[in-house]
Amino acid sequence: MNKPSKKKKRFLVMDAGIIDRLLAFLIDVILLRFTLFLPFEGMLSSIYEKMGIPANSSSFNTTYNYFISHPEVGNSASLLLLGFAGLVLLYFALMEFALGQTVGKMVLKIAVVSDLGLKKKGKKVSKPTLLQCLLRNIGFIPLFPLMLLWAIDPLFIIFRKDRRRLTELMTATRTMKYLEY
Repeated sequence: MNKPSKKKKRFLVMDAGIIDRLLAFLIDVILLRFTLFLPFEGMLSSIYEKMGIPANSSSFNTTYNYFISHPEVGNSASLLLLGFAGLVLLYFALMEFALGQTVGKMVLKIAVVSDLGLKKKGKKVSKPTLLQCLLRNIGFIPLFPLMLLWAIDPLFIIFRKDRRRLTELMTATRTMKYLEY
């Protein structure tokens, strides 16, 4: 009696395209919106009201003027912003380190790999290190020089043939699309 042979899964691996990367990022942003930011929205609204700023106010000038006249509140708000940015950085870095993918990347079948394994002939794609994952996502920290990556990284994706971000080049990582056949 012959046992049915299991077909080995085969994958075509290629650089992830702009649309896949953008959709994966949007999925992650929506996920973070509902899991990280939404629970704190009520607390932030009550803080705004105590400051005399209407909760539905979207006026930058009103908020800015309040923070200028109350620097201790502005400092606290800055720390809060950095804390949230740190949590977002950890989400992306730890998911990419542990699983090679964020939730958005899983949905679109794209993953982060290290170039270090690709450079050696015959070696399989390797998982990125924690340091590589932290550094490739450092642009989430809203500090001046790092904020430039918000504009530079998308330009690299658009104009490079291999669709790699500057931070991917600097960290020897890449985002790949896996197609099963």
